[in-house]
Amino acid sequence: MLEIDSERYMSCNNSTIMVRVPGCEQRNFHKSKVQEAIALRNENCILVGLDPYSKKHSQMGRKHTKSHADKNSDLPVGICMSSYKVKLADGSEQYYQRVIANVLRGGGAKKKSFSVMKYGMERAVALAIAWRDQ
Repeated sequence: MLEIDSERYMSCNNSTIMVRVPGCEQRNFHKSKVQEAIALRNENCILVGLDPYSKKHSQMGRKHTKSHADKNSDLPVGICMSSYKVKLADGSEQYYQRVIANVLRGGGAKKKSFSVMKYGMERAVALAIAWRDQ
């Protein structure tokens, strides 16, 4: 297996290497063409003034959200509960809950969420039901 010394501006799946340099058109290569992909990535980086061997940007300050819908609840049809965790930039975690109303309107699915922290559980469910039924 060929070792790639920098993955910056490159990604791959089972059979394809994708070269994605900002400001340049994406090019795809078969995995057997690793050297060609690296050469094009380096060429494109030089054209736009980027360093193909620089470290990736820090993820500090970025929120990471993971949602878990509660499928085993006694909420009415079209209303569900979701709990999620947000990892903050300082590494701490904040947990949230929301009640989500789902409805089909105008040929498309619409949804609206109501914070349990803001409204309380009973009022959030009541607001979701009212929004769904309007």
